[in-house]
Amino acid sequence: MKKRVNTFHLMAFLFAVVAAVGLVSCGSAKEQSEMLSEAQSEPQAAGSSISGEDSSVPGSSLPEEAVVSLECFDVQDEVLCVRPAGENRAALVCGTPAPDLYDGSFTNARLYVIDVSEDTIVFESEYDADEQLLCVRENGTFVTLDYIDQVIHVYGSDMRPVHSFAMPEGILQADVEEDCLYLISRNEIARIGFDGASESAITFPYDVDVYSFDSGHGRAIASVNPASDTENLGTAIYSEAAGGFVFSTAADVWASYFAGDKVVSVLSDDRYDEEGNLIESLYRLTVCDFPDGSDSVCFLLPNGANCTFFPQTEYFINSVFPCDDENDVPANTRFYILNAAQGEMSTPIAELEGALFIVPEYLESCGRIIVGACFSSDEGVRSRLLLIRPEAVEMTEKLDRFEMTAADPELHTLSQELLPQRESADDIEKEFGVRILLGDECLDAAANGSFSIVSTEDREYADYAANPEEELTEALNTLRRSLEYYPKSFFDSFKNYAGEGGVRFLIVRDMVNENGSFAGGLHYQYGAWYNVVLDVDEIMSVHHELWHAAEQRITNEFAEAFSDIRWSELNPEDFSYCYDFDNYYQDESVFEYIIPWDDDPAKRETVYFDQIYSTMSPYEDRATLVEDLLNESFDPDLYGFADPMERICAYPHLREKLEYMAEQTERTFGYVYWKEVLQNIMKMKEGLSQ
Repeated sequence: MKKRVNTFHLMAFLFAVVAAVGLVSCGSAKEQSEMLSEAQSEPQAAGSSISGEDSSVPGSSLPEEAVVSLECFDVQDEVLCVRPAGENRAALVCGTPAPDLYDGSFTNARLYVIDVSEDTIVFESEYDADEQLLCVRENGTFVTLDYIDQVIHVYGSDMRPVHSFAMPEGILQADVEEDCLYLISRNEIARIGFDGASESAITFPYDVDVYSFDSGHGRAIASVNPASDTENLGTAIYSEAAGGFVFSTAADVWASYFAGDKVVSVLSDDRYDEEGNLIESLYRLTVCDFPDGSDSVCFLLPNGANCTFFPQTEYFINSVFPCDDENDVPANTRFYILNAAQGEMSTPIAELEGALFIVPEYLESCGRIIVGACFSSDEGVRSRLLLIRPEAVEMTEKLDRFEMTAADPELHTLSQELLPQRESADDIEKEFGVRILLGDECLDAAANGSFSIVSTEDREYADYAANPEEELTEALNTLRRSLEYYPKSFFDSFKNYAGEGGVRFLIVRDMVNENGSFAGGLHYQYGAWYNVVLDVDEIMSVHHELWHAAEQRITNEFAEAFSDIRWSELNPEDFSYCYDFDNYYQDESVFEYIIPWDDDPAKRETVYFDQIYSTMSPYEDRATLVEDLLNESFDPDLYGFADPMERICAYPHLREKLEYMAEQTERTFGYVYWKEVLQNIMKMKEGLSQ
């Protein structure tokens, strides 16, 4: 079942992020390759323009107070956007709501430039309400996006048109320091000059959705969908210097951004009961170092949080929408300053009490947050400006730390009879850095869409065991023994940069699909968890399922690692996988490609698959290879080979597959983990035989 999202908070959150970081999404542009209008040169500042000589009064300085109301601005309009406009200056656009035209429309729009150190309006002009102000360049000229015609306009510092060019499809991010725009598409970030010329800046190896792009340091945070047949699997950090993605973050990230040498992300986790009713929503703030994801911490945000980030600083504004429970309507929104790096929050900002909404922006030139705040009045909506010095705001509350090692919120509790097994599972968790769910605890994990999970505690199930305690004890002992063969660092590789998630084992009675077929094991990723579901009677399938988890981890980082095109080159030309879990064994034509029962050397050149189940899909093809390679019951006398590796590599096509898998495994883990596991298994066998 796909995780549901609290739509109200999500939409508010995304709106706030777009407003803060200045990302503008654009549809397909009209076919206009030529300039729509041209000028020989941009007009110089003159008259009432803003880029002439410094108009500040000698000796002027910024206020040192934590929060200051700017007296120069008080209008009966809504603030639509705010942008930095040079040293100690901000540009803002206001307009009068005109819902009779269409929803979200405005009239009587005006552009203002404010000198925050002098508390004065230094420039004012009429403005087209259908245009989004993208940025104010260092020379004082304005750049806008016409939503209707999908055209970018460049205006002089006096707001006279200079030239225009068609907008390509994608998301725009303005960069004043680099004096350009960046166009973010599914697999590329392109640099666009203000003359319309473009060039590629970063090309991604596959489709991504970019949360944040730091052009000055050539890095980006992107939501990654590495394969066409998978859901969005997570968020990763891209470094141009490293030539790729340097570490992965959690899945289900709402937003993520750079704050100096930190990476800050907000995640949501909605909890539902069995009827689909929302129980609670957890909002988590994670902070870690760039570029390796080290020194990570995770904090809990207040419920109803709506965060507005500023990529240049660790401070951000958190809006909380409390609800009047008696009338079931939102009460007054409260606004706080938060320090992401320290996990600290202020008391509500008194000057914003009663505000309907705010439009904030960070002014890096003076280290202040300017806030356009809209209030209700008898005449409609009035807007005022506040200037916030975040370092001076008193932080009065420490955010609660969020520890992913704690048990998930439980809807199902474990029976008292299984508490000894729970203690054994806890010991294994501590030893190997994994999570283990037993009995009805497994029902709290997100379900796999194809199979239903049957708990070992389900007394109404036909195959219920009279003594589940004994079989769980045996299953845990078997699991512990198998995990001991794995390198100590193996399971740490599955945790995200915040130390969240990792490998989670679910020991269950059965896994049943809609056709009544049973699985001996399953793997599926949910959020930061790599879930490995094991039948209590078939724990030895753990090596097979852990390969599925490892392959998922590899492709999360390198989407092209196991491309169907490359893998098909390792199979017979006339072969295709059946992709039929219920009937994979019925196609007798593939038998000639499978290892014969007698390991006949004469057939080794025609063998491409380890067993019949290998022909079901490329995923099972690879997993069955690892499964047989890590066969803990392998008998050299029975097979005529010293170990499973020697046996499999006796078949050239299987050896080629293993070599390819080893290459991809080493890319992510730094070593070929299953080679080390096999060595440890064989050492154990040698010890027993002595």
